[in-house]
Amino acid sequence: MAILIFAGSVGAAQDQPNVLILNSYHHGEDWSDNEIAGIFSRLRTEYPNLVPRVESLDSKRFPSPSHLVFLQDTLARKYNGQTPDLVMVLDNPALDLVTHFAHSLFPGAPVVFAGINGYQPDMTAGRPKVTGVMERQDVAGTLALALSLHPEVSKVLAVHDYTASGLAVRQETEAALAPFAGKLDIAYAADVPFETLSEELKAMPNNGLVLILTYVTDAAGRTFTREESTRLITSLSPAPVYAMHETRLGFGIMGGLLLEGQEHGWQAGGLALRILAGADPDDIPVEASRSRAILDYTTMRRFQIPERLLPANAVIVNRPESFWIRHRTVLIPALSAIGVMGLLSAMLIAAVLRQRRTQAALHQSEEKYRLLFNIFPLGLTLTDRLGAIVETNETAAKLLGVPRDEHLARSIDSDHWSVIRPDGTPMPPEEYAAVRALREHCTVENAEMGIVRPDAPITWINVTAAPLHLEHFGVVVTYGDITKRKQAEELLAAQERKYRDLFEANQDGISLFRINPDGTPAPFLDVNEAATAMVGYAKQELAGMTAMDVEQAVAPECIAERLAILAATGQARFETVLIAKDQRQIPVEVLVRPIIYEGGPAMMNIVRDISERKRAEAALRASLAEKEVLLREVHHRVKNNLAAIVGLFDLQRQSMDDPQALTVLAELSNRIRSMSLVHEKLYRSDSLASIDFEEYLHSLISHLRTSFGTARIRCDIAAPGLRMPLDLAVPCGMIINELVTNALKYAFPEDRMELEDGDCRIHIHVALGRDDNTFILSVADNGIGLPADFDWRTAKTMGLTLVRMLGQHQLGGRCEVDQRQGTRFTLTFTPRTRNHAHG
Repeated sequence: MAILIFAGSVGAAQDQPNVLILNSYHHGEDWSDNEIAGIFSRLRTEYPNLVPRVESLDSKRFPSPSHLVFLQDTLARKYNGQTPDLVMVLDNPALDLVTHFAHSLFPGAPVVFAGINGYQPDMTAGRPKVTGVMERQDVAGTLALALSLHPEVSKVLAVHDYTASGLAVRQETEAALAPFAGKLDIAYAADVPFETLSEELKAMPNNGLVLILTYVTDAAGRTFTREESTRLITSLSPAPVYAMHETRLGFGIMGGLLLEGQEHGWQAGGLALRILAGADPDDIPVEASRSRAILDYTTMRRFQIPERLLPANAVIVNRPESFWIRHRTVLIPALSAIGVMGLLSAMLIAAVLRQRRTQAALHQSEEKYRLLFNIFPLGLTLTDRLGAIVETNETAAKLLGVPRDEHLARSIDSDHWSVIRPDGTPMPPEEYAAVRALREHCTVENAEMGIVRPDAPITWINVTAAPLHLEHFGVVVTYGDITKRKQAEELLAAQERKYRDLFEANQDGISLFRINPDGTPAPFLDVNEAATAMVGYAKQELAGMTAMDVEQAVAPECIAERLAILAATGQARFETVLIAKDQRQIPVEVLVRPIIYEGGPAMMNIVRDISERKRAEAALRASLAEKEVLLREVHHRVKNNLAAIVGLFDLQRQSMDDPQALTVLAELSNRIRSMSLVHEKLYRSDSLASIDFEEYLHSLISHLRTSFGTARIRCDIAAPGLRMPLDLAVPCGMIINELVTNALKYAFPEDRMELEDGDCRIHIHVALGRDDNTFILSVADNGIGLPADFDWRTAKTMGLTLVRMLGQHQLGGRCEVDQRQGTRFTLTFTPRTRNHAHG
């Protein structure tokens, strides 16, 4: 991108005005260079030593919206604290820049624009003190000129690009060429690469015609200078090519009603001088650009166009030197002598004709005045010295709702007028602008009043009245209809009241602020009542404070994290502590979002007091701690009660001699102990939800080996990292108790224990299936195995009955027995509820 440059001398005289020119394009672009030359020429007629500064925005080569944001930031920093006496903007991107960023770029400076395509008044709605020269390509006039030279034409191709300016020009062109729609086949170039457009140009018929509206870039992103695009189009088209810009002349076009950059700049410079002389830009109407018929002699010869067909005021360029140019050194003396003689004759004739011309001019002037008076877009009324209305136009009659003949029968202070003030109260005649101007002999400007009619809504008008210093006249009054503007202002005020009510009624504290260049918050722009009540400061106090002034000190890395979240997600939510005016600490939850406020970027903080929530959370944590203590006590007492039952069984065994009964009581004690051990582990565990099952198995197996006195039998346990809740740990523990008990009692008879170095391997394997929720429990030994005729599915023994009940019914698992090497019992089950085990 081209770097913004200054054009001008630093040593300008102190009494010269400070004029800044924002050029949308780059140095070397013919049109804008010519505009600047015209502006310089016009300004120097009043300020010979003036050298305005020129900033080139280079938006033709960098057309993206982000480039405008970059330019705004660059210019705001560069001209920080400097306000030019006048800003002149050339072409649409520069106007878009100063209106879109009106609050940050040269606020208060008057603006004169030039070269604006598709101008509409709402383009400058965001910025006051703006006027200028809109660029109006006379497409209809150019086409009419072309048809007068090529009457056979039946097809017209209008070439334009699809930039914002190109589309605006097309829209104007469609409206301008509407009268030709039924007579000509008018087509517009599609949004395609130039290679595709070139084929369409080559196919133009001999009775066709090409109009170049604007062509800066094609659909493939290729950019063209005016010279380049003109040369390409004219070289490809067999039909004549016309345009509306003088910068395309000399590169193959026939010509047209052309806009000239220097003339355009000269016109804008005239408006600039009026403003520098003290005129209000809002009082200067926007002017339309001027065009004139210019044709290229070389192209005329190519298409055999005789000069007699041209308009009388047409200019022909590139014409070869005439006889006069070649021989003027001889012709001038001869013609001078003839001229002297002719002058004497002319003086005599002029004396006769002068009187006739004066009379004709007077008549013509009166006709012009009458025509302008009647078609003037504002209402116009003239009075005599007593205030009686002597002339009025149709526009005034329509605005005031009074027929013209009735209008002429009234005076400006007549009781027949029904007028109200802006506040809706009746306006007495002595307050009318026209009455005041007549009585006080002064100009009364921009007086607003409402015209009340019984058969129509109120019409709001803006009135300016001034004394008319001509014999028999009193004042001239102009009326402008501002009804739509008043309605828009009322709607805007209603919306502002609505949002202000919502802002103030919100129970959360809301504050608005901007961000400084270093990333710190600037002072508050606005706060609502809830925010002032929260921190105890008045709005006037907070207006000079920042968000950091009312927040507890925050580490820089915490602020950086907030900004990173805000940049990534468009908002940031966090908790912090505010320090109130009385030094109270207020825990709050903050939501930060970027917004646009008064035309510039800002931040909105929504702050919610979470003091009650914090107190509730603290109370909840205390309550959970109490419940945890109670639950541990429950597990402790259950374990103690089960231990008491085991103790009772042990006492009973001491008084019994029957071996079978003793065995039954011992097995019952072991079963109860397996359940008691679960409650003991829960009581001692950090978590009351589950136990370390591998630790539990070590304790259970150790107890069983001690009970049966089988120290020579080796037991292996594998359940690494497995945790189980109470409802799974109890049945699994009882199943393992029964299976290990059977292995210890029956798998290794005494004769085998003596022959072999007893090796019983008990292996517990827990695995998760593909759904992450399947358990596999296995108990295996390498003993003598089950008898050949023994069916564990139908066995009536207490132990296997418990295994089947707990494994198949309570856990809903599938039991399998493998007897190929000793005995392996495998239980596969999936808990009926989720999240029962962790590992």
